[in-house]
Amino acid sequence: MGNECTKIRKSEKKPKMLRWNLINEECDIAQLNAPETTFNEQYDYMLNRIKESNRLNNDEKKAAEENIAFMRDRENLIRLKEIKYPCKSGKCKKLGYTKLFCEHCVRKFLVDNFPNWTSGSKIIDDAIQDAQINLPFPRYIVEWIPYDDLDHEKTKYKAKGGFATIYTTIWKKGVIMSFNSKKQEFERGEPGIVILKNLSNGKNTDERFLKEIGTHISLTSKGYTVATCYGITRNPVTGDYILVLANYEQDLRSYIKNSYNKITWKETYQIFYNISEDLYNMHRDGLVHCDLHCGNILKSKGNLFQISDFGVSGPVGKERTVVYGMPPFIAPEVLENRNYTTKSDIYSIGMLMYYVAAGQNPFECNNQTLNLDILNGHRPLIPSGLPQNFQHVIELCWNQNPDKRPSAEDLYYFFLSEYEAESKNPTPKNVTFPNKVTTNIYEGESTLHPTMSHKASLVTDSYPSQSKDNVTISVESPNPDATKKVDSLADDNSDFFEQFRQNNQNKKPRLIKKGHLVKLSQPN
Repeated sequence: MGNECTKIRKSEKKPKMLRWNLINEECDIAQLNAPETTFNEQYDYMLNRIKESNRLNNDEKKAAEENIAFMRDRENLIRLKEIKYPCKSGKCKKLGYTKLFCEHCVRKFLVDNFPNWTSGSKIIDDAIQDAQINLPFPRYIVEWIPYDDLDHEKTKYKAKGGFATIYTTIWKKGVIMSFNSKKQEFERGEPGIVILKNLSNGKNTDERFLKEIGTHISLTSKGYTVATCYGITRNPVTGDYILVLANYEQDLRSYIKNSYNKITWKETYQIFYNISEDLYNMHRDGLVHCDLHCGNILKSKGNLFQISDFGVSGPVGKERTVVYGMPPFIAPEVLENRNYTTKSDIYSIGMLMYYVAAGQNPFECNNQTLNLDILNGHRPLIPSGLPQNFQHVIELCWNQNPDKRPSAEDLYYFFLSEYEAESKNPTPKNVTFPNKVTTNIYEGESTLHPTMSHKASLVTDSYPSQSKDNVTISVESPNPDATKKVDSLADDNSDFFEQFRQNNQNKKPRLIKKGHLVKLSQPN
């Protein structure tokens, strides 16, 4: 592994094009079908399944086997802690949870290097150092990245949101890919494209930015498959701290727009299978995202959809003085009393399901009374022709009563079952968008509520953050052809999800998480 990385760096040959989508799909299928037995037996099954695959060529099988080996070590180190291995180099003579390299040697190497760098902020230094100690694992090590390690001549503006400006650039040193046990040093991949996320207005030492840094680092150090954070850098001229993130092909908004009427139901179920698994792990650890929308779901080259943007995320039940987000995706209880819970994220998932199935934003962009419409229980009309269960889950997620919405674990079992069923379908079925849909998909960004300012001027209303019973609401009735009252929607999920849970008893949201290949795009 380490020698291979060294050879790649020295080689002038153009790397072979591997079918990353197919590699990840085969790894995923092997993982899902692994027997619920011992740790080693699970991975032996996965490796044998890859070797027997008739869909992958030899190079792709090698990449898949390497990926599975990393998955095995990572999950044993982070969560399972079932098997201990001797130090690979024999230098520290300690037992550890990783086989490819010694976790103790890697951790010591990182700690010994602490005096050689600083971000200039004790908060950021501590966050990075804690992450490195907690997860001394190549491909997931969060670093302090010197600004000069980025190729600023190739920096390109990508987008500007409500709180951040996004650029792409080339990271000249590349990602830490492995640890050479003999030489006791890291080996890196090729220089590649990364995303730079710089908070707006040059004032990014505020609570929101530091919180996003902390959440990104924490989730990465726990091995979550959320959008990968490689580290932090700082612009020496402006003094701004900048998140350095893995490059992704596009967000969900662009994916739907570019794949108009080409998305299959298998892909649709995969999108939400990926999202619900990540969300389950966040909720299990007591975190809520608070700002899920189509711009915060990113698609990697390996066809993996991941949650990003954690600037608003925080502990369940934490009181908030303001509400952030895109109004069409914000739960009514949040608009009403600013109370975020795990079930607020579930409401947003329901709106994302609508977005993918309908190919358009849940509400009209020019609706000036959107918040009050949502509080009054109005939801967008669901297109006809959707699979019955898919429509039923949308309606359950939209329930006005948060307690009656499903959990992320419920959604995981449902989407997993439907994804597996569609994977066996020899003739994939496409999602057919309704005729009224156009490609003019809403381009608004997350903004601050109640003084909202969207590109599409979605909402201009403000109202007291009190119970609706104490507020006099006087608005025009919404277009009856575009919405319907939530009281006509599904209201019972007591037995619905149990059938999917029973069908997948041996496929719980895995401690063995989806271990997608970390591959930076090659520079042009």
